[in-house]
Amino acid sequence: MTNRPDRVPLPRIVDNITCWPSQRPLLYKVLFCTIVALWLLSQARLGLTVSFTGDDVMNMYWSREAKISRLLFANLTPFTTEYRPLGALLYRTMYECFGLWSTPFRFLSYAILLGNLALCYSFARTLTGSREIASLTAIVAAFHSRMFDLYLNNGTIYDLLSGGLYLAVLAYYTNARRHDRTLSLRQWTWVIVMNVAALNSKETAATIPIAILSYELILRWRTSPRVVKKHVLGGIAVLTAITAAATVARFRSGSRLINNDGYRLQVSLKQFLATTAKFLDSLFHLRDDAVTPVIAALILLSIVLGAILVRSRTAAFLAVLIWLTPLPVNFIAARELYAAYISVFMWAILFSLIIVRLRNWLYRVLWRRPVLAGGTLEPERVFLAAGVMIFLAGVNLIDRPVPWSDGWCPGSKICVFQQQIQSVNPPISGSDSILLLSDNFEEDAWTPILLCRLLYRNLDMVVDRASFMPQQASSAQLTKYTTVLKYQSGHFVRIH
Repeated sequence: MTNRPDRVPLPRIVDNITCWPSQRPLLYKVLFCTIVALWLLSQARLGLTVSFTGDDVMNMYWSREAKISRLLFANLTPFTTEYRPLGALLYRTMYECFGLWSTPFRFLSYAILLGNLALCYSFARTLTGSREIASLTAIVAAFHSRMFDLYLNNGTIYDLLSGGLYLAVLAYYTNARRHDRTLSLRQWTWVIVMNVAALNSKETAATIPIAILSYELILRWRTSPRVVKKHVLGGIAVLTAITAAATVARFRSGSRLINNDGYRLQVSLKQFLATTAKFLDSLFHLRDDAVTPVIAALILLSIVLGAILVRSRTAAFLAVLIWLTPLPVNFIAARELYAAYISVFMWAILFSLIIVRLRNWLYRVLWRRPVLAGGTLEPERVFLAAGVMIFLAGVNLIDRPVPWSDGWCPGSKICVFQQQIQSVNPPISGSDSILLLSDNFEEDAWTPILLCRLLYRNLDMVVDRASFMPQQASSAQLTKYTTVLKYQSGHFVRIH
């Protein structure tokens, strides 16, 4: 009696398709990138149509206030009090090219989102050695409904830039250190440049030196301690010194962060666990306060103990990154999940690593079948990826924390204000002085004043709101303005 084969032979055309990843890598990459892009757009396509927010207007105004030479210089060094100069330079460039047209900014944001997924794929593949785990990671990290700020708010461009550059450093460094190779001076220079750019994007990049040190201690020290001591620690020391100087500069007198209550440090275990619990509520699509600080501590400890029990150094390194990457936002006022953007990638890699290794264990131990060959597109791999996508689509469809249509450009306050003030007859010029007796914004909002100055490209333009005046404007005061507008029935009416 002959034993039946473990696998049924596939038809020739199917067998050729399964070999795509190794035989036609370019075709496979194009196909996979298309699938991931369509997956993201199927979930978050409305994000391409949203308008600017009040934060965007403020950020754009700040970038317009700074001299372009100052912005360029600030991006060459992290030792500056300039507010997130890489993001400011991007805001300035987009404003100079497109004015207050939000659509190009949205397409740029989504291009960065997709680029970050490619960097995450690269890092995951280098770290795990598995194309399948890297592919699943990109699918899992592509969309999360609780990170709605990334898709609906241009102000998260700082998070997108910082997260992408953080991933770029990890992907570049781990790839350069494969097989215990040492980094050349040119490679260290690139790491330092990317680190500086990440720090100039947002403060969340401050943990990059510790992430690299953790990689060396967990994954490289056992095989090449002399290489780590001789060729690596010096470079990490330089990165640490740069990061420390940048952190001091961000909270020095003159920085916009120094007097901002939202960025006031609250360094304590209680604060760490409270903010971690809030992040985990959102990460696992749970109701608010479902994860208590105690449960958050147990979850963080469990991923470390799990990595130790299964003796996986890769899982241990990911556990450290999950602890490490949110630290810059753990000790300030609680934020939504987008603030832990980098950490979400690490959770995605760990999740993908677990389910792939669990399937391989079932194949080998329970079902006594050979593990799938590397570099092939087997049906089991396709079904697993499809199953993950269906599960995530269902979860994200049920858990929609905000109505996505609220920011749709034609209906947003900023779009309405912009359209109505440009339709005033006779038209307003940049040299006019404007008094807004009423408008469609809250009484204490600065947005309409900043909008007018940006719209007419004159930061010295006199724009006042009656709601900011201590008392009702008199007839004599009205004559000081060339244009006095009143908002009624959804339109601006010129008083004089």
